[in-house]
Amino acid sequence: MAATLGDLIANARDKANVAAAQFVTDAQIVVYLNEALKQMRELIVAADDSYYQATLDFSIGAQPLNLQTLPADFWKMRGLDAYAGDSLRQTEVYAREYRNRFAAGLGYYFGGDGNSIVIVPGFDAPQANPFRLTYTPKLTPLASLRFIQHGPGDGTNAGEQWFFDNGAFTAGDVGATMVVYGSGTILDGTWTIASVVDANRVNTTVAPGALIALGASSVVSIQTAGTRTSLDVTEDNFSEYPAVRAAMAIARKKRQDSLVAQLAAERADIEGRISAMSKMRQSEPQQAPVAWRPSFRLYPLDEWEL
Repeated sequence: MAATLGDLIANARDKANVAAAQFVTDAQIVVYLNEALKQMRELIVAADDSYYQATLDFSIGAQPLNLQTLPADFWKMRGLDAYAGDSLRQTEVYAREYRNRFAAGLGYYFGGDGNSIVIVPGFDAPQANPFRLTYTPKLTPLASLRFIQHGPGDGTNAGEQWFFDNGAFTAGDVGATMVVYGSGTILDGTWTIASVVDANRVNTTVAPGALIALGASSVVSIQTAGTRTSLDVTEDNFSEYPAVRAAMAIARKKRQDSLVAQLAAERADIEGRISAMSKMRQSEPQQAPVAWRPSFRLYPLDEWEL
């Protein structure tokens, strides 16, 4: 089983010699752990960028509709294909300098607002639909579960809303995962919060049914949308790294230079293990050249070009 957030917090406290002290709170340690995970993700992707990738299939229209908004979890691009899914025609599209945006043949450039990619030339690019963007996604941060301390009368009402005496819900809970267990009713299970009515009432994407009481023995936890409570399989191979980096931050705060140096050596050893992954890769280009291919046409070649 992959290391959980609780495991990482305990490990960081142990390495920083604050296991039984409140010199730093768990919430502060979670911040340090997420910063460390970002750095570890960069090391892993630098060693082998195939470990984390996602795709977005899309189609565009004629200029000025030849722009596609980047996914919310976009970090950096791996490649772009035209005629996506067509085994005979699927072709890589290369980056285009803005000054060559009207040149013949397909290309792309980023839209300049940090949120979009533009397919050029815009007047005939739709003929190459659909496109497939392959990219490296952002890290999903770790976050602790929030437990609702509820009363025995909490549950659902006739309007199929959930209500809790101490829900403390906010707009940030929309999209969060709510897990219920121990009630012994059909409410046990995983629910997604669709809307927040007020601090103590929410609606879920699936209506829970008629009026049902949770009972005092049930447990209700909330996981904020876009967060997680454990490492993935790849990260777990280097699970000590975020704890070491978090412990270094704590040691610096305590002004314990000798401990910082000790942890820095441990950190360097782990980073060496991560970098070693790149030696096992087969030789391959790391990035498509910033160029466009004049040989890729959306129309037949002229006789003089054959």
